[in-house]
Amino acid sequence: FGMAVNAANGQLYVAHGVAPAACPADHMAVFSRTGSRLADVSVGNSCDGGWLGVNPLNGRIYLAATGLDAVWDLNADNSVRSILTPAQGMGAQPFGLVVDQVTALIYVGNKLDHTVRVISDP
Repeated sequence: FGMAVNAANGQLYVAHGVAPAACPADHMAVFSRTGSRLADVSVGNSCDGGWLGVNPLNGRIYLAATGLDAVWDLNADNSVRSILTPAQGMGAQPFGLVVDQVTALIYVGNKLDHTVRVISDP
């Protein structure tokens, strides 16, 4: 599924499922610059999505958990900061996710309701 790199520390984040099945993709592996696995974090089900992004200003990680209708907002230490759902203004079935490296705005494309939401995370 999705992958993202934190330019500040070189860590690689990879959304994945647990073998032998790919879905549910409810884990995020964290790797060092040298490829050593540092952590494996339980996250929302990102099957049919799994896009990841890193905010360059604060190191927060965003994961489109399409299977749960949510975007997971993780702190730089991989702990859960918040889970954004349609009740918090997130669209239905977040699928695409990208971080503007200059403004640190997070754009989330929502598959079911054909919307784009913008997360401002200074």
